[in-house]
Amino acid sequence: MTKIYSGKFKVTHIRLDEDPISIDVTRSSDGLSLRHVDLLAKTMSRDDYQWFKDSVSGLEVEMTLVSTVKNGKVIASYLQSFSLPGVA
Repeated sequence: MTKIYSGKFKVTHIRLDEDPISIDVTRSSDGLSLRHVDLLAKTMSRDDYQWFKDSVSGLEVEMTLVSTVKNGKVIASYLQSFSLPGVA
């Protein structure tokens, strides 16, 4: 089953040196945590990761994440879209 999670998330961990590059996030509204969210790094340049680093300092980022759920457990997730506060 595929589930879509949207809302304001805080990045709690970044794995820039792993393949695939991934992050851990927590949604502020309900505490939902997702680990190892794939950034689909092949579609982004390394310069695009600065906002992830900045967000670890507490910046909330509007994100849409797509997850595969099996037996009630998230087994894979990827970042579909994001937007920073104040950036159109």
